[in-house]
Amino acid sequence: MGRPEQGSVSYVSDEHRRLTAVPTCDSMQMQQVTGGEVSCTERLTHEMRERGLRLTPQRSVILETVAHSSGHPTALDVFQLAQDRLPGLNLATVYRALEALQSAGLVDSIESGGGQMGFALRDADHPHHHLVCTTCGGEWTVGAETVAAFASSLRRRHGFRLNTDHVTLAGQCRSCAQASARRR
Repeated sequence: MGRPEQGSVSYVSDEHRRLTAVPTCDSMQMQQVTGGEVSCTERLTHEMRERGLRLTPQRSVILETVAHSSGHPTALDVFQLAQDRLPGLNLATVYRALEALQSAGLVDSIESGGGQMGFALRDADHPHHHLVCTTCGGEWTVGAETVAAFASSLRRRHGFRLNTDHVTLAGQCRSCAQASARRR
């Protein structure tokens, strides 16, 4: 499959799936005042409390599941992975919890090819953005500097302030665009 333009864009996976280098709980350790590392569960619990979320076993397990997943698991993926720890869990609870976690700024969502929504732990220290091919479903990460330049251009030209917390741009990758052009 073709790759987007060079620069701060990196390909997410050769299987055109949502598996890759996005922040996980292991890569985002919070330091205690004493300087020691805090466990993932403690850090995520702290983050939920800081944002005023009611702590429930379901929210905790769902957030930990997203945090320990590589790539962007869908709600169904999270449900299937979390069922081992919460056998009575239902899919509606997963959707509600993911919505609450997203509203609280703990997770980001990405609409991937095929209209599926994936989720990733938000890492304010290492923001990442996405390009998604609507034809093949391929995903690429885009560095914050690329999106910042785009946002700056929009602000200068149009007076528009883009929310750059988590940006997903949909379109066609080079390979799919070339294949479409050949069919015309």
